[in-house]
Amino acid sequence: AFELVEPNPTGNSRIEAGQGIEDTVFTAGQTVDVRGDVSDDLFAAGNAVTVDSTIGGNVISVGSSVVVNGTVGGDLIVAGGTVTLGNDAVVTGDVLLFAGTAELIGTVNGKVQAYAGTLTIDGAVTGNVDVQADEVLLGDAAKIGGALTGLVESPGKLISAGQKAYKGITDTFTGKNAPGKFGKWAGGKAW
Repeated sequence: AFELVEPNPTGNSRIEAGQGIEDTVFTAGQTVDVRGDVSDDLFAAGNAVTVDSTIGGNVISVGSSVVVNGTVGGDLIVAGGTVTLGNDAVVTGDVLLFAGTAELIGTVNGKVQAYAGTLTIDGAVTGNVDVQADEVLLGDAAKIGGALTGLVESPGKLISAGQKAYKGITDTFTGKNAPGKFGKWAGGKAW
């Protein structure tokens, strides 16, 4: 069983805070704003998708902009031009993302597999991070419990603030693993 949340006459879809849904939800619209809790899975598509609530299961979302600020009880599978896992976001499972620009600022209690132009990690990931990107930025608050592996398209674009080099990252320009001083954080700190 599932519940379909249809867009209003202006083309927008909204689940209001306090409007809990005890089912799997399918919704789409120009903007999709999920503020009410969903007990099972959420499937959401729109130009702009925002999840500011607790989702008991998985979240599968597609949009030009996708922002998750709430709690995801399962996995997060997302594709978008811009994808943001906000500061208050918690994903209990794994994250699979496809994005032009992605920011992981919240907490992922699983692994992350990312395909992005630019990936910024400035939150906690308890598992491994496997990435294919043009650029990877690790902020001061970045904590990765597992390995960081993958491919970085542009030489010198694995950039970190005080982190050690990750031997599993390969620079696709040179075909070599990232050396000890592969780049600098935007603030200029060498690592």
